[in-house]
Amino acid sequence: MKDVDLENAGHVLTDLANGRGIHLLEAPTPVPGLRVNVYFAERPVPTLIDAPMKDALSLAELSEQLQHLGYSLNDIEVIIVTHPHIDHFGSAADIAEMSGAEVWATENTARWLENYDSECLEEEQFLGTFLDNAGVPADLVAGVGRYFQFLKKFACPVGVARRLEVGEVIELGSGRFRLEHVPGHTPWCVMMVDEAEKMAFTGDFLLKDISSNPLVQRPSKLPDGYRSLEAYASSLRRVAAMGLRLALPGHGEVMRDPRARISALLGFMAARTEQVTDVLGTRSDITIYEIVKETFPRLPRDEIFLAVSEVFAYLDLLEGRGVVLRKSEGIPSRYKLRC
Repeated sequence: MKDVDLENAGHVLTDLANGRGIHLLEAPTPVPGLRVNVYFAERPVPTLIDAPMKDALSLAELSEQLQHLGYSLNDIEVIIVTHPHIDHFGSAADIAEMSGAEVWATENTARWLENYDSECLEEEQFLGTFLDNAGVPADLVAGVGRYFQFLKKFACPVGVARRLEVGEVIELGSGRFRLEHVPGHTPWCVMMVDEAEKMAFTGDFLLKDISSNPLVQRPSKLPDGYRSLEAYASSLRRVAAMGLRLALPGHGEVMRDPRARISALLGFMAARTEQVTDVLGTRSDITIYEIVKETFPRLPRDEIFLAVSEVFAYLDLLEGRGVVLRKSEGIPSRYKLRC
């Protein structure tokens, strides 16, 4: 593969494969400061990898970028969704209605997309209980609930025409991409790997400047024995062994040296594990929210859920290693180091 010119990656169209028919687009979202990458493959049929939030500005920018390539949203025939978060599928139904496009996703992601309203209701109920159990003050729990209500309107249910299977090969541009299951950010994340060119669409599994937060999930939806950070670390090591030369993430800049980023993430995870362990060593019977305050002393209110999810994931990891005991009697739950 030739070197890729990434000077204009971001707001300007970028040909990611020098004539192979794969382009990086970028769309704004209603969340301040958050933009999302959308990839467009011209061949064998016009295809989007992910779709931005259901928002007029998002679709307008996406449409304008496609027009520079000689296409429109009406030309899209396939939308592939990497994972069931609204910034990656929110407008899929609108685009499919315009163009007649088929939506493709794995079975677990398809369940979310097709049952979005009921999944949101269950998720909202779970989040309130989870945050209460984490010891988050009631006013902050209410704030997270309001933010959830704000976000959920930027997506709607969409039918999935094709259930993708891990291991199957999808032609995009002039490449052949194998679907890989990479749990961690969610239990259902997938990436698509072109082994010949050593490039991959990584979704939110691997981002250049952001640690892909292992978001808490409803226990009823998780595989038996699933621990998000164990799964994420295992996925990272497996992907590092692939020797990728180019990673195309769901947000931010593309990565020329994915192995270096993976090494940095694994180092970050080890350091954060030690940090959480140190906080636990200062006192016993501590809540998740108390650990959050020690770990993130200047945390913005709109990032509380992300921080609580992260600390919970590290406590879950330490509990699985036999380092931490969880006292679940009463609310909130409390944690301490084993003697």
